[in-house]
Amino acid sequence: MSKQVPKVSAIVLMLCLFIVSSCGSDDSPVTEKQEESIEKPEETPKEEEKEEEKEEEETPSAEASNKITDNVVVKGATKVEGVPPAPNKAISMDLTGADKNAFVGEGFEIPIVSDAEVEGLYLQFKAADGGLSDSYLDIDFLNTGGKSAKRIKSLVERGQRKMGLSAKDTDLIAQISFTSEIEPQEFCYIVCVYDGAGNISDPQEICVTVNSWGGPEDLIGEWEMNKLVYGEPNESDKVTEIVGEELCEDDSDYCYIIDYLDLTLSADGTYLIERYDRERSKDSTYENGEWWKTTQEGNWSYTNEKELVLLEYSYTEEDKDGVEVDTYEVGDADAYVYNDVTFDAQSLVIEDNEYDDQGNLEYTDSFYFEKK
Repeated sequence: MSKQVPKVSAIVLMLCLFIVSSCGSDDSPVTEKQEESIEKPEETPKEEEKEEEKEEEETPSAEASNKITDNVVVKGATKVEGVPPAPNKAISMDLTGADKNAFVGEGFEIPIVSDAEVEGLYLQFKAADGGLSDSYLDIDFLNTGGKSAKRIKSLVERGQRKMGLSAKDTDLIAQISFTSEIEPQEFCYIVCVYDGAGNISDPQEICVTVNSWGGPEDLIGEWEMNKLVYGEPNESDKVTEIVGEELCEDDSDYCYIIDYLDLTLSADGTYLIERYDRERSKDSTYENGEWWKTTQEGNWSYTNEKELVLLEYSYTEEDKDGVEVDTYEVGDADAYVYNDVTFDAQSLVIEDNEYDDQGNLEYTDSFYFEKK
């Protein structure tokens, strides 16, 4: 028995050592590795693929923007893949007069004012909720991309009395026309101009609404004007012309009669204006005086900004010397824009306001219509 005691002691000793080593402190290297593996689990290839797919889904699609780029028509434009050159912002660009409204089948304009001799512009589109287009347009004004500003006309355009709005002084205008693929929608464009020395302006983003033709049911119909009131905004005694009645102003050598002015706004988005005016000197008769019979035709739209827009594609004027007919292509139509219009089912008032360069109201023509 005495020889077996040391063997038992050895076994007990080994068991104690095993227990001590198994109950070490929580700061052991093995435990640290386990904690690290819990905090930062190793990504599997499938999880990495899912993360990449998620990133791709979050990137806005350029498909809708590319469709816009492919369906605008601009003289002097070249489509270039990629993004426009980086600007050095060495020249200015004023887009104060840029259109916020565009029209199906017609397009919109970008009036350019700059302190440099502008030779062209870079134009890139961005659809609503979409990414930038994969290409941009390089519009070379030296290759007929730009044109001088067209005048925004007034309903009052005759004889000795020509009162109306004029477009803001503009260096150049880029006319952006649409194909039939561009439908009513909202989108933005990023534009910058460049000169012959390679200088590029700071880009600006402008958003536009593409409007359809036509408008509210109350506006649709045949309207006949019953009076015209005009003058400076602070005048207490503005001039009133009653349709069918003669007006002879003290400060004028002439007398006038508006025999009729009829405005037809059709449901299909077309309009017709027919007007007949007569004028005589105070020492003569209407038989020896002047007369004008005018007809204007085009498209009309009542925009989301509550503007009545008339785009004139045909103008016919007849007087004692004969008949003159002017027609305009899409993109070159004369524009009538009225942002102060009130109407109901039976009455319509159109305010034709003229402003100075500082935006102050200088003159107002108010046209009062009744539905036939």
